[in-house]
Amino acid sequence: MIEHIDVQVATSESLQAQCFEIREDVFIKEQGVAAQVERDEHDKTATHLLLTANQKAIGAARIRMVGKAGKIERVSILEPYRNKGYGEQLMKKIEEVGFAKGVDELVLNAQEPALAFYLRLGYLKTSERFFEAGIPHFSMKKGR
Repeated sequence: MIEHIDVQVATSESLQAQCFEIREDVFIKEQGVAAQVERDEHDKTATHLLLTANQKAIGAARIRMVGKAGKIERVSILEPYRNKGYGEQLMKKIEEVGFAKGVDELVLNAQEPALAFYLRLGYLKTSERFFEAGIPHFSMKKGR
């Protein structure tokens, strides 16, 4: 079977709800992040992206403007679909969306286990290890 991959900006409530379901599965259920931390005030103004494979929602992310940078957040792929190239496709689209907003730099806080993934995509580590929601992270950035 030929696989159809799509990453789209989640403009409708229905698509955004799918993003939130994926984030709930990954961050709240799997990683134990508190619901009130995972869902925040930035969800209302951020641009959300939904990754589908053969029309099944399997990944999500959001980007928002912070100063003159685009901040990538909540990058999540459902567990059975990890390490199969889907994350790279999601990141490619979110970078495209971010740079289209006119920013010169994208920033993110990478969970420690995902550090090598972001380094491979050209992000540079810009901080020492720190904890966010009880999980070790590193700040990273990537220019145009």
